[in-house]
Amino acid sequence: MVLNLDMDKILIEQWGVEYLGGVESSIQNTMSYAENKAFFLKAIANPNIMALLTKKVIYQELQSYIQREIMIFITENPRFYFWKIHNQYGGIFKKYICDIKNYRGNNVKIHPTAYVEDNVYLGDNVEVGVHAYIASNSYVGDNSYVGNGVVVGAQGLELAYNGYEKVMIQRYGGVKIGNSVDIMDNSVVSKSVWGVTELQDSVSIAVLCNIAANCIIGKATRMSGNCLIGGSAKLGENVILGPSVTIKDGISIGSNSRIRIGSVVVQSFPENSDVSGNFAFDHIKNIRLFARNKNGQ
Repeated sequence: MVLNLDMDKILIEQWGVEYLGGVESSIQNTMSYAENKAFFLKAIANPNIMALLTKKVIYQELQSYIQREIMIFITENPRFYFWKIHNQYGGIFKKYICDIKNYRGNNVKIHPTAYVEDNVYLGDNVEVGVHAYIASNSYVGDNSYVGNGVVVGAQGLELAYNGYEKVMIQRYGGVKIGNSVDIMDNSVVSKSVWGVTELQDSVSIAVLCNIAANCIIGKATRMSGNCLIGGSAKLGENVILGPSVTIKDGISIGSNSRIRIGSVVVQSFPENSDVSGNFAFDHIKNIRLFARNKNGQ
């Protein structure tokens, strides 16, 4: 079925849509969008995508590749209108996103100036510092510390544009913080659009760090001050980040790796890596290159 998208006639539940997500969604009856040919081909090959927003020119060129029933909605700005639909209806799919129940464990200490929203789980011996803020759909495990001015569950700023019109993409996901995690002053952990941003057990986050949506930070990872971790990045266990490290969105860092001071990481690295530089690569090679340059070789 091919229809011109009409925002005044959105019938999510009557159409049978059960989820709003990307073209690689593993959830049945997902509505997604494709603003280029590669995404269109991925969507029509994925049996979980039952409705797709796309451009007329893309559909006309690639319609012969469609080998199954799928609802196609034609619009000149599929990304913008997909996120507009997401903002309006995404919250109804709680079983697929994040729905954390309100709970307070034993010996929880919340400073009088801190603000904790509803639907927040605080385990035993959790401490929440001065002017800290914990948003709904956040889970904080036993013996963890949320420091002064820390924000857990920040919305972030992700926009979709249609000319001068814009929508701020609503995040319906949450944050899951494990046991014995320390997040120091004025750091920010953003909630996900779907699912959770996760800090596993015994993670240590120093001051002024920013962890973007949908990241996974592995057990016992240590992050020095002023680090920035891009969205959907994955850090393995026992990773050490020096001060002011920046990691691009979608990057994976293997367990037991070390990222040295000021590094800008734009590619993934395996376990036991030791990297530095801007852009970051193997630390020993970086030092040798620096020495050669210094000696004019």
